Amino acid sequence: MTSLVTGNTSSVDLEEDTSSIILETAKSIIILIFILLGIVLNLLLVVAVCRETKLHRPSFFFLLNLSSAELVRSGLCLPFYFIALVSSTSISEDNQFCKSASFFYTLLAYETIFTLLSLSLARYSIIAHQNFHKKKLTRDPPKV
Repeated sequence: MTSLVTGNTSSVDLEEDTSSIILETAKSIIILIFILLGIVLNLLLVVAVCRETKLHRPSFFFLLNLSSAELVRSGLCLPFYFIALVSSTSISEDNQFCKSASFFYTLLAYETIFTLLSLSLARYSIIAHQNFHKKKLTRDPPKV
């Protein structure tokens, strides 16, 4: 900032600007790493579950569902937040892209919650009703 009387820039203001720029850059790099890791690792998990026939079981399909939701979130929602952080302009709430990204982020969060609930109920039913599952399951479960 420039002083009105002297016209000089104080060193405190320069230090604050420098630390602010460093902090914003660090945030941007961290979000970019999350985006890349989220896309690559979830894509590897989807490919592994789809290719390997031993993984064609209900619990792995729940995992596939969670992984695909995280893949969409990493590919669709997180880049929007990265762009919002990097861009110098403010994002208005009337922006349709902002509303869409928020909708998908919320939708995927609820989908994750319901998938985890379904997985926990499936695990509970297997543990609570072991005799039923021992009679119904064979050595080689049917391939889905």
